[in-house]
Amino acid sequence: MEKKTLLTIAFISALLTSSVAGILFVGMGRANMYWHQSVSEGVTSPPDGTVPPTVAIFSPKNDTVYSLNNFSLNFNISIAQSYAGFPNIARIYYRPSWQSSNVEVKPKKANNYSINITDVPEGTHLVSVHAVQEGRVYTREEVRQHRKAPDSLVHYYKTFKITGSSRIKFTIDVTPPKVSILSIQKKTYNTSDTQLDIAVNETSVSKLSYVLDGQENVTIVENTTLSGLSNGVHNVTVYAWDAAGYVGVSETVFFNIEVPFPTAIIVASTVSITVIGLGLLVYFKKRKH
Repeated sequence: MEKKTLLTIAFISALLTSSVAGILFVGMGRANMYWHQSVSEGVTSPPDGTVPPTVAIFSPKNDTVYSLNNFSLNFNISIAQSYAGFPNIARIYYRPSWQSSNVEVKPKKANNYSINITDVPEGTHLVSVHAVQEGRVYTREEVRQHRKAPDSLVHYYKTFKITGSSRIKFTIDVTPPKVSILSIQKKTYNTSDTQLDIAVNETSVSKLSYVLDGQENVTIVENTTLSGLSNGVHNVTVYAWDAAGYVGVSETVFFNIEVPFPTAIIVASTVSITVIGLGLLVYFKKRKH
C-alpha cells in the first residue's frame, strides 16, 4: 500500500513539473513575439561631425636612432564618442617603408597592440599605423505584420567607414662609422703646424676626437690644426661616435716633422760679433798709442 502511494505522489509531481515548464515555455514564446531585424541598404559617407579613431604610437619613438634592427611596434587605438550606430574597428594595418605591402593586424577587444618586428634594414624609415572604423547610418524603420511575430520591427541602415592613422620616423644604425684622416700622410713636413682634416661616412656624428703620440684624447667639433709639433716622428689617430653609440677608429698615421734650423739668423749673429770684435781691437790699439 505504501509503495503504491509513493508511486502516485511521484507521478503527480512529474505532471506538475511538466505543466510549470510548459507554462514557462509558452510565456517565453509570447515574450519573444516582438523581435528586431536589421537590413543593410548599401554604403554611404560618414555623417558630418564623425571623428575618426585615434591612433597613438608609443614605440619606436619619433626621430630616434636605434642600435638594433628589431623592435616592438606598440600602439593604442581608441574610438571617439560618436552618434554613429554600432561603431567598431573593422580593420587595422601598418605600412613599413622598407616593405612593398601593408601588414594586416587582427582587431581585438583590447585597445593596446604590441607587434614584434625583426630584420629591419639600416637607414631612416617610416612606419604608419591605420585603423578603419565602421559605423551605421539608419535610414528608416518599418513595422511588419508577420504571422508568427505581428509586431516585428525592421531597421534599415547604410554602412560607412572612416580611417584614422599615425606615422613616425626613426633610424636603424648597427654599424660603426668609418673615419679617415685626409690631410696628414706618412711623410716629412717642414712646419710645426699641421692641418688635421677628417672624413666620416655618417652624418649623425655625436663626437669627434684625436690622440696625438699616445697622449690624452682631445675632443674636437670639426677639422683642426696640430700646433707646436717638435722635430721628430709623430703619430695621430682619430675617433668618431655616431648617434647609436658605435665608435669608429681611423688608421694611425705616422709622420715626421723637420723644421729647418734658422741659418739666416746664425749668419747675422756671426757678422754682428765680428764687427763688435773689430771695434774692440781698434779701441785697444788706440789706447796703446
